[in-house]
Amino acid sequence: MAFLDLQRIRAQLEDSDFIQDIRYVEELDSTNAEALRCALGGAGEGTAIIAEAQWAGRGRQGRTWVSPPGRNLYLSLILRPAAWKGHLGLLAFVGGLAVVDVLQDLHNLSAALKWPNDVLLEGQKMAGILVQTVRDPKLGLAAVLGIGVNINMGTPDFPGDLQDRATSVALHLGSPADRSVFAGRLLETLGRRYRTHMSAGPASVIEAWKTRSVTMGRRVVVHGQQGPVCGEAVNITESGFLVLRTEDGHENVVMAGDVDLQ
Repeated sequence: MAFLDLQRIRAQLEDSDFIQDIRYVEELDSTNAEALRCALGGAGEGTAIIAEAQWAGRGRQGRTWVSPPGRNLYLSLILRPAAWKGHLGLLAFVGGLAVVDVLQDLHNLSAALKWPNDVLLEGQKMAGILVQTVRDPKLGLAAVLGIGVNINMGTPDFPGDLQDRATSVALHLGSPADRSVFAGRLLETLGRRYRTHMSAGPASVIEAWKTRSVTMGRRVVVHGQQGPVCGEAVNITESGFLVLRTEDGHENVVMAGDVDLQ
């Protein structure tokens, strides 16, 4: 098993001043959980947590994120977006756009974004984003942007129920990818994307996300707590919620849920 190389990760960050610290752990519960703990302990914006493996990796809605050692990228970044007027859920859009950028720049792979937090390659999920927040009376608000990217997973490495729905960079390249280079480039891109949208505001990240989305303009079914909602995806609100237009012309705002494309 080839471990991540911190020196080569940092080499991708020579022209970036956003990433202030990289904390590498061979194995932990989850990078998001560790980042939340670090944020409460005073870690500053631009602190990244990277792990080789997670035993309690999480996706949205408490789902497990399959996190075997030495194959993928499990990364969380601490942000302190006190000055940003956008909804914190839009940070998932920033993360997704950064992953798409890196896939294109490094591997010439054209990925797409599915609301609310999936990165797809040819319709199969290869990365997911999870944003969590924590507030301390003295330190204020911190947001943790967690990203899991399937880098070198083979089809047999996925659980049976995911083998036809999940993919990896290596499966599309036909050979293993360099995880250390990908990690460094992703951190650099995250910092750049985050600063751009911090200064430009919510509309900037929403419009950028729409250009890479497979959700917009499609008929979809969203499975949420209130049951399935069907309609055409016609817009994204300033909070990052999905607007569906039903057959009777009514527009519903959906805050969360799993999307099936029709």
